[in-house]
Amino acid sequence: MILNPELRRNFWLELSAQRLIAMPMVLGLVFWIVGLNGGESAVSSAALIAFHLIVYFWGTRRAASAIATELNSGTWDDQRMSPIAAWPMGWGKLLGSTAYVWFGGAICISVFFGANLGTFFYSGGPPVLSLAVILVLIGLLGHGVALALSLMLLRKQQSMRRVPVSVCQIAGLIAIYGLSSFLFVEIFVTSLPSADVMQNVLWFGGSVTFWTFTLATMIGFVGWVLLAVYRLMQSELQYQIRPFAWLGFTVFLMIYGTGLLYERLLSNAVGIYMWLALPLFVAVLAFYIAFFLAPKNIVLFRKWLAAFLHQEWAPCWRLTPVWFQSFGLLWLVGAILIVMLLSQGGPVTDRAQFFGIRLHEISAFYVLAALLFVTRDLIFLLWLNLTGSKGKPDLAGAIYLLVLYSVLPPLLGFVGGTSLLPVVIPYPTDNLLWAIGPVSLQVVFLVLLCRKSWSEISPQEPVVMKRKV
Repeated sequence: MILNPELRRNFWLELSAQRLIAMPMVLGLVFWIVGLNGGESAVSSAALIAFHLIVYFWGTRRAASAIATELNSGTWDDQRMSPIAAWPMGWGKLLGSTAYVWFGGAICISVFFGANLGTFFYSGGPPVLSLAVILVLIGLLGHGVALALSLMLLRKQQSMRRVPVSVCQIAGLIAIYGLSSFLFVEIFVTSLPSADVMQNVLWFGGSVTFWTFTLATMIGFVGWVLLAVYRLMQSELQYQIRPFAWLGFTVFLMIYGTGLLYERLLSNAVGIYMWLALPLFVAVLAFYIAFFLAPKNIVLFRKWLAAFLHQEWAPCWRLTPVWFQSFGLLWLVGAILIVMLLSQGGPVTDRAQFFGIRLHEISAFYVLAALLFVTRDLIFLLWLNLTGSKGKPDLAGAIYLLVLYSVLPPLLGFVGGTSLLPVVIPYPTDNLLWAIGPVSLQVVFLVLLCRKSWSEISPQEPVVMKRKV
């Protein structure tokens, strides 16, 4: 690992002799003052708080600014032209930019375990090694998300070539305290000190110990984040890649979430079709995230369309936008769900509920309407990108959709009751024509607008892809 030139360069920048002396002196002084007033328990809490501040807050900031620092100093283009491959460059940035952060985190976690040594070994507390690994993996998760998002936004803003560091840091903190919230609750609330956290977790009906499940969960998510950093670094270094990692991550989330809800689904006596409710929600969320974060390049879109029309499947798969993959997966899951709903022969009984929602209100018409509304949003967002929308089409689109889904439904509900809601949102109704009619007209209208805008900016004949002999 030390042979990685990018990592070695960051070590030289981050781990100077002065900084290596300053960190333990400052932390040692803080822990000594806290210990004089509160004893070992206060030192333990202070060490844990310091670990949060240094590794999670400061660390996400350092990871988010790793690329921005190179851009501001004018060295990023030189690094992109260097012989360093994508993988060494990726993890060299991830670990190198946060090297000093991890140095301070190692001191904090050592003090934390030292203050709770008796508790962990003799009072039935959580395993020391498992807890340490989980703390480290949570930090890696946040750092990786911050770095990955910075690379993603850098690709999206090709003309400006800048990284919004604060946005990337916030995303890293959300990954830490949002995605891993249940881990924090269990570890930092119920296990300090000597609480019984050895309960089992049910996943697809199988019983797994809490620590085993937590470790597996964090390893899985960190692995996906590292893959994201690697693939995005490949894109930044102009590698030709097939963008199917996002699709794999979406399927992973579907399986992971369904496994956690397995017992709840069974206990509510719902039909098998409801097993696709969570995958459908994940697919919708993945589509919107992919679309708003992905760059919109008209030239690449023309090449993709030309490859498809000329049946050049290899470049076609390589040029397929990530959001289009998510859109296809969304319709696949939705179509299967519609077939299952139609085959069950009638509404679900009123006693079957899922998170307080009466399932008899969920019908095939409702799912089809939801798919059409997503299609409408896609075409609308594409039209904004084709017309430019004053330089920030995705931001404008997000604001328009927020108004459409949050402001208009209450207004229409106040004016005409629930009868007008299918015009602006998917609404459960037994009338197929009224469920999908208004949104279908919107889709047709937006398709015509997109076609007109495309004809204005695109040549009549698509780019011809040369077939290899």
